[in-house]
Amino acid sequence: MGGKNVKNTILEKMLEIIAPHPCYSCDKGGNILCYSCKNDIENEPITLCSGCFLPILGTCKCDTGRVWVVGARHGGLKRVVDAFKFERVQSAAPHLAELLHYRVPILPPNTVVVPVPTRGAHIRQRGYDHALLLAQSFAKLRNYEVSCVLGTSLKKAQHNLGKDDRKMQADQGFYITGKLETGRPHLIVDDIITTGSTISAVRSLIESAGVKTIFMSSLAYQALD
Repeated sequence: MGGKNVKNTILEKMLEIIAPHPCYSCDKGGNILCYSCKNDIENEPITLCSGCFLPILGTCKCDTGRVWVVGARHGGLKRVVDAFKFERVQSAAPHLAELLHYRVPILPPNTVVVPVPTRGAHIRQRGYDHALLLAQSFAKLRNYEVSCVLGTSLKKAQHNLGKDDRKMQADQGFYITGKLETGRPHLIVDDIITTGSTISAVRSLIESAGVKTIFMSSLAYQALD
C-alpha cells in the first residue's frame, strides 16, 4: 500500500504542474482551492455540541464540550471533501489539512492525533486511507504525533443508514489495536459529522482506555435528512 501511495502522490504532483486543477469552488485558478475560496470557507466555521452534535448558536442545554468543524458540507467545501473521499483526489489532503489547521485552536504540544478508522473495503477502493492521510497532513502542520491504535469492524457505510442504525453500528464497530498514551491529550479527526454517532463511539472507546483529555474535530457537518 505504501508504494502505491508514493507513486500516486508523485503522479498527482506532476499533473498539477502540467495541467493545474481548477479550484473546486470557483473553477478558476490553478489549485484545488484558490486563496479566495479557501478564505471564504475559513470564515464560515461551525461549532458542534459534543453531547447532541448540533450546531451551537449560543448555548446548548447539554453543557458539554465542543467539536471544531471547518464548515457546513455545501459549496466548495463539499466538492473538495467529496473529491478527496469518493473520487480518489489524494492531492486534496494538504488543502483540507490547512483548513483544519486554521479551525482547530492551538492544543498542547504533546497532543496525539487519532483518525477515525476507515473500512478496509473503502481503503482498497480509493487506493489510500483518506482519514489517515488527512490526520498525517494536519499533524505535520502542528508537529503532533499520529496514533493508529483504533480499528473498525463496521459492516456498512454510515452514510447509508438512519440515525438509530448509525448509533447501533458505531457503538459496536470500533476496537483498540494498540496501547494508548493515557497521559497525553488526544484529538480525534473525522471527515464528515452527521449525527455524531461515529466520533462519539470513538471518543467513548478512547475514554474507556483511560485517556482524560479528548478533543474532537471534523472537516464538515451535514444535518441528517
